[in-house]
Amino acid sequence: MSKMQNERRFDRIGARFACALRSGDEEHRAFATNLSAGGLFLQTRAKFAAGDKLTLELDLPDGRKLTLTGSVARVQTPHRSTQAVSNPGLGFVVESAPEEYFQLVMGLYGPSA
Repeated sequence: MSKMQNERRFDRIGARFACALRSGDEEHRAFATNLSAGGLFLQTRAKFAAGDKLTLELDLPDGRKLTLTGSVARVQTPHRSTQAVSNPGLGFVVESAPEEYFQLVMGLYGPSA
C-alpha cells in the first residue's frame, strides 16, 4: 500500500465528471475519475505543483456546476521513457465544497453507505 493510500481518510469512488481547474487567470479542462468527501483524482495534462491552490468547477450530468476549492496533494506525470500516457493528473484535496458535493458523493456510495 502506498503512502498516499495510507493518508486517505475517505474511500474513493470511481466516477467520471468533466471539470474546469482554475488558478489565477489560468483555466484548464480535466476529468474527475474518482472522488471522495476529502478529495478527487483529476485526469489532466495541466502543469501544477503539490501545494498549488485551485478552484474546481465540477460539471454535473444535469447541467449544474459545483464549485470546490482546494489544493494539489500530488502530481502524477507519465514517465519520459514511455510513449503511452496512462492517467496523468493530480490528487486534489477538498478544502471547501457546497453541501451538494457531499450529497453527490454519498449518492455514489450507494444505499449501504
